[in-house]
Amino acid sequence: MDIQVHYVKKDLYEIGKTEIKSPQDNLIPVYDIDRTICNIIIDRDKIDKQIFIEALKRYFKSQNKNLRRIIKYSRLFKIEDEIRKYMEVLS
Repeated sequence: MDIQVHYVKKDLYEIGKTEIKSPQDNLIPVYDIDRTICNIIIDRDKIDKQIFIEALKRYFKSQNKNLRRIIKYSRLFKIEDEIRKYMEVLS
């Protein structure tokens, strides 16, 4: 079994954290879509390019996107320039 450990600064851990219900009615902690996109951009060198591009395209076409929130998150994660670049191209 190949396990990879990822570390996040304590003050950034809770950003975008939410809960969803599983089919068995259990609450599962997850990150919202905006935080997930930030994570994808942060780890873009570790992700297949096609998956990376498709995720960004779908996000920017989605009704669930929150551009204010993703900009806020991007500032906290210090990736605002990258987010704005993708926003220009894909929005």
